[in-house]
Amino acid sequence: MQQAWNAKRMKRAAMFQRQVGHPSGSGRPHHAAFQPSAAEVDWARRVVDAFAGAPQTGVINLDGRMIDKPHLVQARRILDRF
Repeated sequence: MQQAWNAKRMKRAAMFQRQVGHPSGSGRPHHAAFQPSAAEVDWARRVVDAFAGAPQTGVINLDGRMIDKPHLVQARRILDRF
């Protein structure tokens, strides 16, 4: 459980991987913690779809929030990891 907690904490700190000292130290807690959640994947798909519908737009409104190109880059990275 401690490993899963540490991995989740690292993900919140924008780290995308973790080095382990021994193969038995890796496994499901680490892999699961670094995978995007269903909510993150849903958000990323909505952002990519919104920009696809307006390719010349630099900023869109999604759920009352301003979303711009850096958010699009982040959304694509999330979908690449999914």
